[in-house]
Amino acid sequence: MAELHETDWGEERDYTLGSPQLQHVQLRSRIERDLTTLVEQLTARHGCCRALEVGAGHGTFTRALVSAGATVTVTEMSEPSVRVLKQAFAENPDVTVLYDPEGDLPAKLAADFELAVFVSVLHHIPNYVGVVRDVIDRMPDGAAFYSAQDPLFYSRLTRINAALSCVAYMLWRLGQGEIKRGLATRWRRLRGIYDETKSADMVEYHVIRQGVDEQALEQILCERFDDVRLWTYWSTQSGLLQRLGEQRAAGWASTFGLTAVNHRRQPVVPVRDPAHPGRSTKQKTSNSTELDPAVSVG
Repeated sequence: MAELHETDWGEERDYTLGSPQLQHVQLRSRIERDLTTLVEQLTARHGCCRALEVGAGHGTFTRALVSAGATVTVTEMSEPSVRVLKQAFAENPDVTVLYDPEGDLPAKLAADFELAVFVSVLHHIPNYVGVVRDVIDRMPDGAAFYSAQDPLFYSRLTRINAALSCVAYMLWRLGQGEIKRGLATRWRRLRGIYDETKSADMVEYHVIRQGVDEQALEQILCERFDDVRLWTYWSTQSGLLQRLGEQRAAGWASTFGLTAVNHRRQPVVPVRDPAHPGRSTKQKTSNSTELDPAVSVG
């Protein structure tokens, strides 16, 4: 998998191209505000914020975390990206960059961090639910988790949102060149054929399993955090359709993020609410000061 990542995501790759969270100012700014708020809250509570950023690309959100006051450790599967990141942050003692070709460092390191960040990463991971579970199981009390820019589970998209996402992608693809390659990839996917030698099929792993199961992720986060928020929003490479979809009246949604705060080392145990039979509430294990869960770009 690391070799396929490096095929398309080398030192010369422009990460902005094809990445809505980098390409569109409003999306990028929303994520940066979320991360800034989380860092400030965690610093107020713990006296510092050590952030574990998984898959930083060329460091756009690493800079946001550092600017907010965090010390950041980046794990990155692409060796060319590691070289770019190390060069970019060579003079910054608050950033450590680690090459992680096997993708197992986040779980090994998670116990030392107050914040775990996955921006546009989970859909690249085959066993994303297992990876997230392994990370949050090891995080310390009071920690937070943040993810953004992953595609909603395809079966939960409305027909309109599914059609709009497809049209927006195709319009963008036609303007990028390599039309033959793009059409070949689309034809394979329509027939349910995925080539393990093609980075377009394996690195963009969500096309194999039909998106990312946001509800499964929300469920495991609820087991470890007091406050979890799942938020959905519109995201596409097309500038025109992005602007249209950002209008609240449009009601378009293709992408999701998750914010989870107030981590508990012991799983949160659901208890029955006597006032509302059949409804569960969370049994808290501590009365410590808690973070504000109202952090989202939704």
